[in-house]
Amino acid sequence: MVAPSVPSPAALPAGPLVVPGVPGAPELFVILLIAILLFGLPLVLVAGGYFYLRRDESIEELEQRIADLEAERAAGNDEPAGTDDEQS
Repeated sequence: MVAPSVPSPAALPAGPLVVPGVPGAPELFVILLIAILLFGLPLVLVAGGYFYLRRDESIEELEQRIADLEAERAAGNDEPAGTDDEQS
């Protein structure tokens, strides 16, 4: 009976170590893409809706402030409300 031969280290492939069962780069890319679509996209949409609605509130606040300042100017008071010109 002949003993099995062991390949020399020079005969083994010199490429990267491939471990069975571990996903490679293309598989990891697909997993990342699915994770972004499942978790990232809904978060982006919710955040976008929140900031869109907050923008409307901010615009209303700014329009009210402009109306107040125009009323003060029409009344002849050029100083903005809440300021104090006295210096210590």
